[in-house]
Amino acid sequence: MLAENPSSYVFTSMASECMRSGRNKMALEVLERGLKRHPTLRSALTLKGRALISLGRAEEARGILEGVVRADADNLLARRLLEKVGPSPKKAGGPVAGGGSGTEKTAAAPHYAQMVETLEKWLDNAARMRKG
Repeated sequence: MLAENPSSYVFTSMASECMRSGRNKMALEVLERGLKRHPTLRSALTLKGRALISLGRAEEARGILEGVVRADADNLLARRLLEKVGPSPKKAGGPVAGGGSGTEKTAAAPHYAQMVETLEKWLDNAARMRKG
């Protein structure tokens, strides 16, 4: 499905499914790939913020979520996620938590291709079921 239509937004569903199954690093990788093609898709950016929070990368998540809220003040999920990470230590004058740059790349999961194929099949089946 994704290979047939790379401009599709299906990557957000794939990333959500990864997160539901506890594969947050894989979800982040899927989102980063999809966001290269759709860099302003707020739902994907919000999901990326959520994935980053789950991976302990709150500062990076905060920057993304603040951008989403600036673009759409009514995005309740992004606002709630920002509340979850709390105020920025930089703004409070404290040191940056974690000390990292936040630009570390996530390693590709060994079963990434198989997971993507399984998710595509699942999404295709769900689409067929909706059609009746």
